[in-house]
Amino acid sequence: MVRLEASFVAPFFKELVTTNRWKTPRRPFTPGQDAIGIVETVGDGVLGHTPGDRVYCDTLLRGHGLSDEGHCFIGAFATGASGLRLQQDWPDGTFAERVVLPAECLIPILPEVDADPAILCRLGWLGTAWGALERAQLQPGERVAINGATGLIGTSTVLAALAMGAGSVLVIGRRRAILHELARHDHRVAIDDGHIQRDVDVVVDCVEANDPSSTERAIGMLRRGGRAAIIGGVDASISLDYGWFIGREATVTGSMWLPREHWRRLLSQIVSGGLDLSPLRCRQFTLHEMNEAIVAAVSEAGGFEHVAIVHF
Repeated sequence: MVRLEASFVAPFFKELVTTNRWKTPRRPFTPGQDAIGIVETVGDGVLGHTPGDRVYCDTLLRGHGLSDEGHCFIGAFATGASGLRLQQDWPDGTFAERVVLPAECLIPILPEVDADPAILCRLGWLGTAWGALERAQLQPGERVAINGATGLIGTSTVLAALAMGAGSVLVIGRRRAILHELARHDHRVAIDDGHIQRDVDVVVDCVEANDPSSTERAIGMLRRGGRAAIIGGVDASISLDYGWFIGREATVTGSMWLPREHWRRLLSQIVSGGLDLSPLRCRQFTLHEMNEAIVAAVSEAGGFEHVAIVHF
């Protein structure tokens, strides 16, 4: 069992609890995903966790076997037959004072990590960004373009790319104030001027929209041998030119989450200061202000600012 300190409130939770679009647990259930907390008790036979340890609650559970690609985010939604079965066993998430999770979902926070739990509960989004850049094989000094850079995942990807040593980061997005804030954060960040560029080593697409045109444009920026990772939520088919891919020798990969064996690498970057969390801001709510927090996550979160439920 984990006593929670801070739980991240993602913007999609309003739609998750008010519509039937998502395959949620049978109601009533306790929603909530990414969180930071302190281990209070461990089950019989559980190794690697000790009461008093601070942990990040990584709520992703995956189905097993090549024939089933289902997964479950505890306290949120599931896909595939195995994901739905996992959801039945683990329906309740982190919008609570305490949560019981599988041992595999608890990522130890290095003692050297000195950060506010309300900031650290964004780790799932930073990890998603980190995983995409790893799958795109970003190398120090390379040129990166981030499409949808003004959202929570886009801004997290900017910070991750800088931590990995990107030579330059081109940010593309609709909210100009956030774009300028990103550019002020590091001299390597530049705002897209609308002209088609064709010399980018890596593209990360973070857009959530019904129109795939900006995604197609961003991928078109790749140089020969360039790589793109898609982590957004474009709800439409993407048109890709067959001959262009052959001639450009480009690669496009999907990326959903950070493999658990890679978390220590990311946390080490926070300790060293390579992954700079200083610009992140959190609007905090108590558990009794849950409804207000969900509304604020939709209307106010984005860029460096997110919303969290705090328990201290």
